Amino acid sequence: MKQTKCQFSAAQSADARLVLRSVCWSKTKTNGLVITRKCPLCPALPTPISPTRSHVNHSKTHKKEKQAEEKKRGGGPAARARALVYSLRPQTQMKYGIRAASGGGRSSARETIGRVAAGAIAEKWLRQQFGIEIVAWVSSVGPEQTTMSSEEVDALTREMVDDQLPVRCARKEDVERFTRVMEAAKADHDSIGGTVCCVCKHVPSGWGEPCFDKLPAMLAHGMMSIPATKGFEFGSGFEGTKMRGSQHNDAFVAKGTRLGTETNNSGGTQGGISNGENIVFKIAFKPPATIGQAQKTADFAGAETELAAKGRHDPCVVPRAVPIVEAMAALVLADAAMMQLARKATIATPLDIAGLNGATDEELRQRLEEHHHKLQAAETNAVQLAQATRRAKHEAHKMATTAVGAVVAATLVVGYSLFQKYIKQ
Repeated sequence: MKQTKCQFSAAQSADARLVLRSVCWSKTKTNGLVITRKCPLCPALPTPISPTRSHVNHSKTHKKEKQAEEKKRGGGPAARARALVYSLRPQTQMKYGIRAASGGGRSSARETIGRVAAGAIAEKWLRQQFGIEIVAWVSSVGPEQTTMSSEEVDALTREMVDDQLPVRCARKEDVERFTRVMEAAKADHDSIGGTVCCVCKHVPSGWGEPCFDKLPAMLAHGMMSIPATKGFEFGSGFEGTKMRGSQHNDAFVAKGTRLGTETNNSGGTQGGISNGENIVFKIAFKPPATIGQAQKTADFAGAETELAAKGRHDPCVVPRAVPIVEAMAALVLADAAMMQLARKATIATPLDIAGLNGATDEELRQRLEEHHHKLQAAETNAVQLAQATRRAKHEAHKMATTAVGAVVAATLVVGYSLFQKYIKQ
């Protein structure tokens, strides 16, 4: 392998060293084994190298510069661990006594990996059983925002959103505006917030409860549990406060064989229960707390200090939040679906219920007859299973009683024999 001298030794300034963006590697041989390891100090070099005196001298110099910078910023990792990282949850450490100095700990977005994994399973079940589609997209970044008509929302697909990477917005013309805002915040070593809209299509009517488990309340609970969320709007949201009742009311109209609403200001629910229309809501995300600008803070002792984050940090978390919002929506809807199925306490499949929408009278009659036969068969099977279970329990009781009787009889026989021997002696 070609050996190359470390370019850091030739760089005379910190700015020149920052230009090198590859990974510096050193190759050594120990007990006949070739070991390749990353240099702990150099962020760059495209090809593996052997440690040289100049590389070692550079490492020492770089280490001293790093220590001086740490001291200037208020100390090293131990000091940063004692500092309160802006809004990075000092209350969590005070409550539990544990805090990850390298990040948000319990409030870190790393914990959402479990939500997304579980949400993928829930979403697959909802799609197969009910035909539900869940699509989320970035609707605003900082002051730049976009609005969509109900027709555009109906036609929106997840593929259309993913085509607008890395922003994940709904329209191609919005990508440049949103990107410009994020790049400006990044250039200033700052961050910016935004909003994510989500629509859940083909949700059956009747999901949700009229009081504490209202479907909007369950969705708000799930969405506000996502890190960095600061607001939740359902349907018309806060814009609905600017409207009169005559404007906000959703008029009922016939949609095929079902009853629907002409508008959807209520967001797909009425009285906390889904009405068969699209469920639409919006979530607000705050700017990330970890930024590159030095800001004043304090440690847990109350002493003033200064903290500036280093390393890679997102200037805006909104594009990354899109799949998390979709996953949480799927989990909440799966809960609502199971609550509804448990309340009905039948074996009717969700597809049998969902398929009634748009059916003719003859198709409806046939489906209901099939459903009735299934219920009768299920009841018969349940009765037979209960009878078989009772018979099995009875036989097991008889066997246990016989076994106990045999043991008692054998014990008495043995005891009588021993007693007779004792008498004869």
